[in-house]
Amino acid sequence: MLQIALSVVCHCVNVFRRSKQGRRRVCVGSKDAARHARDACLFTSTLVRPLLASDDKMGHHVIPQDIWRTIFEVIVDEEQSSHVALSLMHVCKEWKAIAQPLLYRHLRFQKLISLEQYKDALVQHAIQCHYPGSATHSLTVSIWDDEQDHSREHIHTILQFNPHLRHFNFICHGLTSNMLTDLQRVGCQSLTDLHIRMSPNGLDTALHLAMLGRFAMLRHLFIMLEESGPTENASLSNAPVLDMPALATLELTRTSDVPLSNLVRHLSHGHFPSLTALTLDLTVMEVADNIASPSVPLLPLFQNIGPQLLSLEFSAEEARDAPRVLFPLLNKLRHLRIWMYGFDDGLGQFLPASLVKLECEVELDNALHTQSLLQCLDDVLSRPEGGLKIDVIHVHSLVYDEFSWASIGDINPDLAGLLLARSIRLLERGIRLEDEDGKCLGTLI
Repeated sequence: MLQIALSVVCHCVNVFRRSKQGRRRVCVGSKDAARHARDACLFTSTLVRPLLASDDKMGHHVIPQDIWRTIFEVIVDEEQSSHVALSLMHVCKEWKAIAQPLLYRHLRFQKLISLEQYKDALVQHAIQCHYPGSATHSLTVSIWDDEQDHSREHIHTILQFNPHLRHFNFICHGLTSNMLTDLQRVGCQSLTDLHIRMSPNGLDTALHLAMLGRFAMLRHLFIMLEESGPTENASLSNAPVLDMPALATLELTRTSDVPLSNLVRHLSHGHFPSLTALTLDLTVMEVADNIASPSVPLLPLFQNIGPQLLSLEFSAEEARDAPRVLFPLLNKLRHLRIWMYGFDDGLGQFLPASLVKLECEVELDNALHTQSLLQCLDDVLSRPEGGLKIDVIHVHSLVYDEFSWASIGDINPDLAGLLLARSIRLLERGIRLEDEDGKCLGTLI
């Protein structure tokens, strides 16, 4: 396996080292060589993994160090963890020298003491004019038991030593203007993925939204909405319109009953030309007594970005009329994941004609959920043939037991029979009704 993996890697690297113009060879170590090697590694990393786990330590001499470095970078990035670099460092001295900088590439902290020790280490290294934090691409802080918010103080120092940060996740505590200022200073042009926690209203939120617009390269924004104080329920009208040309994915989630209309109204005026994926996880959603349609607060946002969305994940139990009110605006949607909590109107009859894949989240022991799922399948079957492009309906269980064709008969025999009958009819129309293992009736026969 060692020689096979090495041969495949060397062959791919040699192929990519030849340019299209006259098949000119590119010098090892040049930017083109590194770029081509990275492309090669994407195809061969699955073959290199057995090599890295092998006890044979002679193969590292076959490939130059710059190629190994690129291979290691691809593998560490795929894992989104620096722990894999530790195993590489134990193979040989050469690999230790190559892999050691990757220890700082993807950092995750779950204990305050670890974060404090890392901050102190960065300061000590800086005194010696050594900056290992410059190799950090992602920083995730998940310290939920830090009641005094000491982690914010450490983050303020740590961010000064992370000039190439691409991913920052700090949803365990509320966002501060100082933190955004630090992020802008070190990652305004490099940050592409940001996970934050903030209030949907108030003067601080208006300031935060204004500062978010300065991250020109941001492609993924995740916002966890937290409960506002009694004096924070203020308008966001003073905040400038968000202009985020590179943003491709927006996620909004909350777990408490917080006012959402101000933030949605502000986002509905934003400019997001690249946005194609939206996640709304609004498990608890406030609905004013004078609003006849629960989905009306979300309507301005869907009017703004709905026509360009390709993927939508939607969970808002109170918005039972969402399929009728919101989904007609999604004329390009190809993927929909939705919580089957029950709808005023059938979901299936309002599915966009462009939809290719539907994912249904269901509590299998909840009669309302299972009835919504069955009604959706019936609605799909009642649509004219050719009226939908959908070819996959995937069912996810929200309870302990996963949905599986192999076990659903034992868990809920009545539901199994109803799903089986509909699965046969769907399969006749070229639509797979899949369980959580990706299996459908056709693969089980």
